[in-house]
Amino acid sequence: MPIRAEHLMSAPIVWRARGLKSARRLVLFALLMVLETELARRFGLIDVPTALTALAVGLAATLLAAAIQFATYGQIWSEGARGFGHALATSLLALFILVPFLFGLAMLLLLPRANGETTDAADPPVIAGEGPVVLRTSHPAGLGFLGAVAGRRYPLSSVELYAAAKSAAVDLGWSIRTEDEPGNEETGGGFAAAAPTELFLLPGEVAVRVQPVDEGDATTVQARIDLTAALPVLSDDLGFDSLRIRLFYRALDARLAQSADE
Repeated sequence: MPIRAEHLMSAPIVWRARGLKSARRLVLFALLMVLETELARRFGLIDVPTALTALAVGLAATLLAAAIQFATYGQIWSEGARGFGHALATSLLALFILVPFLFGLAMLLLLPRANGETTDAADPPVIAGEGPVVLRTSHPAGLGFLGAVAGRRYPLSSVELYAAAKSAAVDLGWSIRTEDEPGNEETGGGFAAAAPTELFLLPGEVAVRVQPVDEGDATTVQARIDLTAALPVLSDDLGFDSLRIRLFYRALDARLAQSADE
């Protein structure tokens, strides 16, 4: 049966939304930039300024792709263009790339500006690394994982707690730089360690201090541990230092539990 001309004129023309290919290329480029930055930092191929520049380029590419995607969805919704599945896949990939950047933005908005965290605000262990360190003096209420982290007491001598703390630091992959081991149970000590972030291996510094606690009871043995963690290469630590201290406490508790079982 021949197709009549009026049928051709009235049939809807289905076309592919413009910008799909450009958005996909930008997102793939951004993903490549982020992954290559992570790998290059892992193998020590680039320094921190170069890594931050590469991440900024990746972020800019992702945001540009997101802007193109908004226009693409408009064509699909209002004009009936094809390509929704393609656009959705590109959007999900862009969101995946943006997650760490969005987390960093949230930390900038929620936390007071600082590049260091300590468990003893009155007398913090001193960071000996290069670069200025500004310790956070206040914390938002109602957000436990962003709250202040306090020093801890353990029913151990300073010698025992120091040994466990050093082992916990090694378990976390920290590199001990300097150490001052307690001479006996009545003296304190501490160590400094290089503690890079898990993501992009940004160089971080940690100072650990162990001191005996005198409760006036000769039968009670206690020691206190305090930490200062900092990211001197950044002007804001984005909450990484608080997380680093909490991870250290978890590793220390695991080390002590392991010692108790042996």
